Amino acid sequence: MNNNKCFKYAKMTLSDNLSVIIDADEYKYVTNYYNDTEKIRVDLTDNSYLDSENLKIVYGALIKQEYVQLDEALIESKRSIGHTLGYIDYSNNSCILSELVDLKIYRSNLEDRVPFAALIKTSLQFSEEPLKEKSLFTRYSNLTCMKNILNRQFILSCAYEFSAKDITKSNWTEYINNRKVLYVFKNSKLQYQIELVLNYDLRTN
Repeated sequence: MNNNKCFKYAKMTLSDNLSVIIDADEYKYVTNYYNDTEKIRVDLTDNSYLDSENLKIVYGALIKQEYVQLDEALIESKRSIGHTLGYIDYSNNSCILSELVDLKIYRSNLEDRVPFAALIKTSLQFSEEPLKEKSLFTRYSNLTCMKNILNRQFILSCAYEFSAKDITKSNWTEYINNRKVLYVFKNSKLQYQIELVLNYDLRTN
């Protein structure tokens, strides 16, 4: 699977018939990791490039994991405020770290995703270009990147950014364009494709 196809996310079936959602940009990392023998598997390195000038308002879709309910994913997303987010940059063998400073969730009639606006401290750049969304997830320091990807309860699919020098945690919601949030959500390419069955218990190995 790659970005030349009209799918951004895949439902990957695990050996126990559970499915997990992965980003097209994570697909190569996951498949290569489990094609290697267990003795030579190498995990990604966490890298942070943050400073005080990295605050951005980001819009996109919060996507729940396959094996959790949407309400569970939303509760977990609120718990993640103030904590570290990860983004897989497999071309550089790294997981780029950001910080979820604050989060605003919007209502949706869909059962698997909702619109969001977030205040994120990040060095990443986000684009509305189709299939260029970046997937951020809560990065737990006690898990490898691989376990983290396969056990995460939600993905923040980020497709738009806005920044200004005077944005702070206390005033950032004043800068949110609610119509733009819903527009970005509606136009995100979030179709799913069942791509592969791997013969591993991915969530525990």
